[in-house]
Amino acid sequence: MMIDAEQLEKLSSLRSNLARMAASMAELEDRMALVNHQCRQIADEMRALRTQIKTVPKNKQQ
Repeated sequence: MMIDAEQLEKLSSLRSNLARMAASMAELEDRMALVNHQCRQIADEMRALRTQIKTVPKNKQQ
């Protein structure tokens, strides 16, 4: 089966689009990892604050 110039151009365009999509997905994965890390940090800080609130001495509570 022979591939004509038009089909070759379409294949080239598809390959280019796939490469762009792969790069975009890799960037998105990096951003998602950063957001996940930040969410875990926030959750850790919230747990620490809850612990501090629960352990306030009675004479310091209002």
